[in-house]
Amino acid sequence: MPVSEFQRRLLLTLKKHRNPNSYIAGGVAIHREESSSRQSNDIDFFHDTDEAVVSCSTSDIGALRSEGYAVSISINQPSFVRAVISRGQETMKLEWVRDTAFRFFPVIEDDLLGYRLHDVDLAANKCLALANRIEIRDIIDLIQLQETVLSVAASCWAACGKDPGFTPKMMLDCMRRNSIIDPQQLAAESLVHPIDPVELKRKWREILDAAEDQIASLPSADLGCIYLSSKGDVLRTPTIKNIMNAQRHFGSVGGSWPRVV
Repeated sequence: MPVSEFQRRLLLTLKKHRNPNSYIAGGVAIHREESSSRQSNDIDFFHDTDEAVVSCSTSDIGALRSEGYAVSISINQPSFVRAVISRGQETMKLEWVRDTAFRFFPVIEDDLLGYRLHDVDLAANKCLALANRIEIRDIIDLIQLQETVLSVAASCWAACGKDPGFTPKMMLDCMRRNSIIDPQQLAAESLVHPIDPVELKRKWREILDAAEDQIASLPSADLGCIYLSSKGDVLRTPTIKNIMNAQRHFGSVGGSWPRVV
């Protein structure tokens, strides 16, 4: 764990088909390291156009079948394809999805995944996900991302640049309402170590409360940006003090690498 051997074999089979227009996002990208907190139960391939979804899903499914995997397609639409891949007793759900090309950074080349979404964009997307659905895995993922990549406050702040229909307070309110800790759902997740639901709820509420306070102190003119240090490093937890000389990096179609002057 967290990437299972079956997932690893699938990823290596499909790695040659990945490119900056067909890249991995979601749980597998977040939990690609052995030190991660959970194992994803599916693999998500993101694309910028419907044409890429159709082309890449067709190529991937053909490659899997030629390698002896059984493929059962349950959804086949221009912008969304879902299939269950199996060999023997092992199964895995794969999804090919169209997503917005608006992001903060270009996609990253990865030894295992081929290409994947940048960690900052994974964090912003995860806030948007929890704001729009009830999934306990989103809470687990955001806690890990807060500890390793970007605070929930910074992730929400950035996510409002990807979806201008949100304000940070509105997003936090939606995330709070969707933060239902169901012990049965928690037990159904493929966790590296057991998580106590009461402790998870306590920790998550503290993170949300802190995020609300941190966001309230940030200048509204910067809404939707990522703050970078003078060396170009992402400020994981921006505050009114440490952003004084920080660079403001905004998203764009395809993402961009900031210039360090």
